[in-house]
Amino acid sequence: MIDEYITPKARLIQALIDHTKRYEISDRAFARTTLGIHPSTWSYIKSGQRSLGPTVLRAISINLPDLRPLVMDYILGKDNHHGQ
Repeated sequence: MIDEYITPKARLIQALIDHTKRYEISDRAFARTTLGIHPSTWSYIKSGQRSLGPTVLRAISINLPDLRPLVMDYILGKDNHHGQ
């Protein structure tokens, strides 16, 4: 399965992007209201130029609790969505 080759970071970022599309939230509004960061920072994160820091990870865990397993996989460096 191709999904098992996706890094935890890429999986989490894709889930965040999917969230913005599903709820039709602009990148600007998503960055400011959901993540609590400047829109340009979100742009750098999406492009891989910045990492997901503690502030962003905390905001995801609080505001998007369904993504907590992906946050934990990212923090722990797990290779799949089951945390194994």
